[in-house]
Amino acid sequence: MSETATKTKVQFDGKYIAKLTITLLAITVVTSFLLSLVYTVTKPTIDALNEQTRQESMLAVMADATEFSEVQFTETTGVIGVNAAYNGTDLLGYCVQVEPTSGFGGAISMMVGVSTDGAVTGVSILSHEETAGLGTKAMTEEFLGQYVGRTGTLTVKTGADTDIQHITGATVTSSAVTDGVNIALAFIAEGGVN
Repeated sequence: MSETATKTKVQFDGKYIAKLTITLLAITVVTSFLLSLVYTVTKPTIDALNEQTRQESMLAVMADATEFSEVQFTETTGVIGVNAAYNGTDLLGYCVQVEPTSGFGGAISMMVGVSTDGAVTGVSILSHEETAGLGTKAMTEEFLGQYVGRTGTLTVKTGADTDIQHITGATVTSSAVTDGVNIALAFIAEGGVN
């Protein structure tokens, strides 16, 4: 027994399609308007919080500074901002904001203090998306403190004076932070500040 397939002709109701299209368009317009309104209202607050975090990070990496001044710099991969740090009229060094290669969870944005003699004065993490419990261990003072006083090109392994002890289970994150510090050190050593 064979069944004969019958073709059914579908008829579209033009009024229904027009009504549906207008409804979807209205929803899209209203949603877009509300999103832009929320963005406009919250942007100043977000910008102020980001600036506060940046200022606190500069103080953390250059503790003796009483004033910071944004400086012109040669564009270099990874460097997104530079501030000179002063104590009165004495230049202490530079606070270099870097965004190095991605960590395990994404980009890590950090502030690295570099003294006038080219040594790291401190490292502060501005933002990251690393795994809680593992990658975030690389954001602790215990880990970041090993960079203080270091110069030259640092590596993540054990043995030499330039080596940074990685966080077990978070080698990618440890390497990303070290890459950021190396970017800042090389930038200052190569005269990136105008």
